[in-house]
Amino acid sequence: MGFYLADTITPFLFSTFTYLVALNALIAVLEGILLRRWFRGGDHSIRWMLLANYLSAWIGWVALVWLIAPRLDGLLGPRPIERVELLALLILSVAFAITVVVEFGVVHVATSRSRRSWKRSLLATISVNLVSYLLISLWFCWTSFTLPFNVKVRPLADLKPIPNGTLYWIDPVGNLMAENLSREGLPKRMGNIEINDQLEPWQLRLEEGNNSNSVDMRVRYSFRGTGNDDSGLDNSIVLPNVVSADAFPPDYWENRPDRKKAADLRTGDRSVQVVFDWYRHVMGTTVPNGPTTHLCVGLATFDWMIEEPTILPDDKIVFEWGGQIVLLDPHMRKLAFIAMGTCPCFVPSK
Repeated sequence: MGFYLADTITPFLFSTFTYLVALNALIAVLEGILLRRWFRGGDHSIRWMLLANYLSAWIGWVALVWLIAPRLDGLLGPRPIERVELLALLILSVAFAITVVVEFGVVHVATSRSRRSWKRSLLATISVNLVSYLLISLWFCWTSFTLPFNVKVRPLADLKPIPNGTLYWIDPVGNLMAENLSREGLPKRMGNIEINDQLEPWQLRLEEGNNSNSVDMRVRYSFRGTGNDDSGLDNSIVLPNVVSADAFPPDYWENRPDRKKAADLRTGDRSVQVVFDWYRHVMGTTVPNGPTTHLCVGLATFDWMIEEPTILPDDKIVFEWGGQIVLLDPHMRKLAFIAMGTCPCFVPSK
């Protein structure tokens, strides 16, 4: 009796050693039960399935990292959010194939000799894994890769109208870009941000300027590899007098966000709740009498951090997700790609 769930795929559900060990033990129990009941497995089915699960898990881990990680950028393309579900399906398919190949011989040995045949062992390996992969895939979409059951990825035009204002961000090579999403047109280059082996920007921060009612945009940096914020650079102001302070809600400057909470530009109804967990890379929304969302993408080969969310006046949320700028409509449960980059900062029009 064993638990035969989704051996090769389990490293991609939970990247920690604890989960890899604990989950595979439960998987082996189920696999053994199915093997004995459906295919007359021997008395030691659970023991054999424990061996099979850990063998395929570790071989699968190495094989998938070797196959996927070096090709990740090419597989995701220039608009990763639009391909990531296909990539997850590819990982699942490759994992299933590796599991069947690795565990076939163990299942053959675990089957009673009187019932043992190569065709029967292959059928048993495929059958019990179909059950286990279905269960673990549902768990996977609930905990680690929540896109399929939460939002639909659509073109940006499907999320319009968008409140009038300018979205700023830093592109992958350090250009400061700006675009008014409510209008047609291409983003404009506004300047250059310092990025090198020691420094990386993590926030375009709005601060009240020295002039009356003015707002400056400042770049905040961290030292690469240390996580320490603020490099102490004196030239971190990139756009002085970017907008008037009265373009923001009255309580904006009292509750000015740091990197661990969302900025809120709403002036009226704030009934739509936004929960941002910076540490666990998760964001959720709740619309009263409407839909909820729970966003998370975490695999062993890549883990998309959610950073710098800003709630727009109409409840839409712009944020960085794994090195790309995206826009979420929590009412329609639609998500759109805007650009590759980091540090999104939305400045409303006065």
